[in-house]
Amino acid sequence: MSDLPSKQSLIAALVGTARALQTLFDAQLREMGITAARGRVLWFLAKKLPHGATQSDVTDYLRVENPTAVRILDGLETLGHIRRRPSETDRRAKIIELTEAGRPIAEEVVRESRMLYRNVLDDISDEDLATTKRVLDTVLRNVNAMGPARRWAHADRESVL
Repeated sequence: MSDLPSKQSLIAALVGTARALQTLFDAQLREMGITAARGRVLWFLAKKLPHGATQSDVTDYLRVENPTAVRILDGLETLGHIRRRPSETDRRAKIIELTEAGRPIAEEVVRESRMLYRNVLDDISDEDLATTKRVLDTVLRNVNAMGPARRWAHADRESVL
């Protein structure tokens, strides 16, 4: 697959698939009464239990600027789903963690994402999945090597969608 149209076709398929998955997951979150951004934060924090994550980690994971992340976190805090506490190791940092009220909602987000993965990937062989993963890892490595996306490169491994 060395000709340009084939490569362009692959990238178009990749982008289209990512957008379709994002749209589907966002719709599932809306059915739960959660915005897409809040759902992603809840998913991320569920993966960070029991220690939570720094606000900087959340910002990088969301791939947004700090003021945007602050607004999302403010909303989750107002709903009682998260709390912010000072870091014990870095007085400049805030640790974001799920509250008792937020944990079941975050767990539901994780369950929904797992169900989505199963429904979308169940009829694909393990061999095809491994090949696809290897190719996508290479594409991501190449993209990250090219420039600005590097800031968030570590977050890609943990992306919900």
